Amino acid sequence: MKNIKNIENSYNGHYKSISNIEIHIKKFQYLGYYFHFKQNPNWGKKVLDFGGRIGEKTRLINNVIVVEIDDQARKFMKKNKIKCTKRIDSFKDNSIDTIYASHVLEHVDNPAMYLAKFYKKLKKEGNLIIALPVEFPVFETKQIDTKGHIYSWNLRNINTLLDKLNFRVEENYIYSYLGMEFILKTFGEKIFLVCLKFFYFINRFKPIRFLLSISIFFCKLTLELLGLRVPNPEIVIYAKKK
Repeated sequence: MKNIKNIENSYNGHYKSISNIEIHIKKFQYLGYYFHFKQNPNWGKKVLDFGGRIGEKTRLINNVIVVEIDDQARKFMKKNKIKCTKRIDSFKDNSIDTIYASHVLEHVDNPAMYLAKFYKKLKKEGNLIIALPVEFPVFETKQIDTKGHIYSWNLRNINTLLDKLNFRVEENYIYSYLGMEFILKTFGEKIFLVCLKFFYFINRFKPIRFLLSISIFFCKLTLELLGLRVPNPEIVIYAKKK
């Protein structure tokens, strides 16, 4: 992996907190492949990973171009032969087969504006895949969000927004990946993949996803009482341009 040090200051130092960037990339390329792209590497001739940081979640997907505003992230990708560009406006309207936006809309000032832009760029019946954190506002607080989240999401409000923008929501899921990085670091890639495939399989069943979400909620509540933070579950939405 080339030029790892050059990426450290990207995203306000986000990558400085990652002890092993290669493990980080392996973890997210497999999570993206299974839980966001449903084990399917083929989503059309032109796939955009919008706000994709260093493209870690789309490494196993074909025909991807990462749209990333961060200069250091783009330099890192170019050194590693990952196609990328700075602006989505560089693409013609009605020209994109699939747009993927993972953990982006909670950070931007105007999510509806970006979704409307996605609609313009997608072909008719083009795919939109969105992943968003599920926020649990458990305690009253005056603290700001240290991850820079401006918006909180649930399935109803993102479904409503997509409907107003003339998207057709086809599927949505709630997932949690607690413990996956620990398994990868401790037991290696083979064991990690076995666990991930099993976890993906059981998550195909709605009652299990529901029970896992409830378990994560109470785990998060308990740990936050102790002053600790754990990752939020995420919602994944699949929609099409009408």
